[in-house]
Amino acid sequence: MLQRKSLWHLAAVSVVAIAEVVVPAAAQAQTLVSSQVGTSDQHAKISQAKKSNRAAQPSTPFACASRIYDAAGAPTTQLYEGTPGPGSVSFAPLGPATGNYNAIGINPVDHFMYAIDNTDDSLLRISDDGSVTNLGPITGLPPHGFNSYNSGTFDDAGVYYVAHPEGGSVTAIYVIDVTTHTVTRTIPVSPAVQFSDLAFAHGFLWGASPDGSIVRIDPNTGAASAFTGVLPATTLNGYGGAFTYGNGDLGFIDNGGFIRRVAVTNPSSATPTLTLLSTQTAPAVSTNVDATSCFGAPTDLSVTKTSAPMAYTPGQKVTYTITVKNNGPNQSSGYTLTDTIPAGLTSPETTTAGCTITGSTLSCTSGALAVGASDTIVITGTADKNSTGVLTDTATVTGNEADTNPDNNTATLGTPLARAAADLVIKKSGPAQATEGDTVTYTLKVTNNGPSSSTGYTITDTLPAGLQNSSASSGCTITGSMATCTGGPLAVGASNTFTVEGTASPGTTSLVNIARVTGNDPDPDANDNTDTFTTNVGKHHCDHSNDEQWRGRCTVREFRHALPALGVSNRSEQRAMKRDSRLPVMR
Repeated sequence: MLQRKSLWHLAAVSVVAIAEVVVPAAAQAQTLVSSQVGTSDQHAKISQAKKSNRAAQPSTPFACASRIYDAAGAPTTQLYEGTPGPGSVSFAPLGPATGNYNAIGINPVDHFMYAIDNTDDSLLRISDDGSVTNLGPITGLPPHGFNSYNSGTFDDAGVYYVAHPEGGSVTAIYVIDVTTHTVTRTIPVSPAVQFSDLAFAHGFLWGASPDGSIVRIDPNTGAASAFTGVLPATTLNGYGGAFTYGNGDLGFIDNGGFIRRVAVTNPSSATPTLTLLSTQTAPAVSTNVDATSCFGAPTDLSVTKTSAPMAYTPGQKVTYTITVKNNGPNQSSGYTLTDTIPAGLTSPETTTAGCTITGSTLSCTSGALAVGASDTIVITGTADKNSTGVLTDTATVTGNEADTNPDNNTATLGTPLARAAADLVIKKSGPAQATEGDTVTYTLKVTNNGPSSSTGYTITDTLPAGLQNSSASSGCTITGSMATCTGGPLAVGASNTFTVEGTASPGTTSLVNIARVTGNDPDPDANDNTDTFTTNVGKHHCDHSNDEQWRGRCTVREFRHALPALGVSNRSEQRAMKRDSRLPVMR
């Protein structure tokens, strides 16, 4: 059999035995004021009008400023207002302990809280200061018997649902019209299920059993289902309170001193996805506990993340920084962030307030976040020494209010394995001087200065236009004016050389040659990846442009060497040129 819901033992505020406050008969006879329209502007106007004439009309609806409310205590009940914060929800008394009630719920139509009196099952209306107005008996509501009506909630249309256990389980739920104080329908619950409070979300009524099962009830048919293994079993009288976050998540008050948040996906499915998002601490409880909530206007929360380093080395420390920002247009009362830590990140830890790590999941809860403000969450760990792939980390933020742009609520970051760094240096050498028609040979030398072995490289050598009939050594190819050489692994300190050669063409005064090396691995110093070499080219001293100066000075061998530069290639042409008085005389 379920025990009655609990007396709240506040850590900072002691709840002591308080003599029962008797509600005056005049107050009990007071009738319900006209329902307020459930819009923020109308509500604000009504609240202001009431506050200006408090003595004449003390009843004021709740502002719905994103708060969680809890009622606890016997023989008198204390109402508490909860404010979400990092890792916990802080509760403060709202007015003095008054009456003896349970099954609280805030009506979305008029923003008043309603409850059932534990002694005579009458309908109570509670104002934003905790004061209680007795609205009288509820027509058609059966007497509660041994266990009082301890479960209550409103749907989106302002319909009030209440229940109490019979023989340890709930067999019926009663639908109440709070304007007429009348039961309009009885919902038989089948099969009978255990819960201590109700919350309405996604078209269903939800509760939690002491064993951690979540109960779903169809308010149209009464069909009940229990989904096991979602919440941990409680150690102190079960889950006394249930409420709904502004985005439709479920909140359950564990009497052992925790508030557990559950996300619901595919709520009408035979097997809905129920995910425990976070656990916040709260005061422990014993009897007569109940909960409700009223959250504010939607806003847009976003999440982004970075890693340092951007690419990891096995055994290296990796730090993830997650940023949650409120993009507006309204203030956020808080949020829950979950992060799936990569399997390759060992010994993860965080020092961010409100965050805990269980297995491979980080869960953080936080308090109010103003428009434009942001929070930073940090996770650190060590890349496993055997890791070879990408470390993929996914973070998701869920606001207490509805989110106007859910597309930016999740961020995934992949941190790749860093390739080894190798500083490759290119040096080019060759003759400083050459003569037209000479064969000019260049040497390209690549050296690995480390700190790691190179897995390979490519050298590109831009050949000058004045170098004709070019060729290159093994490992190189020439296409047009570009020589390309490739090399394989190169150990730290090792070098490799290639050669490129060609003929200095006539009319060339210099050969400017540029070589570049590009490694397959990251290069920590790009300043030594390029080298330029210049060869000055002079005229051949058998040049016939000045006949008188050189006549008689060239040997036959020198003359023949000069002939290609003169465009003469065959013997007959050479003999003809020999007879030409313009040619130098050969000795």
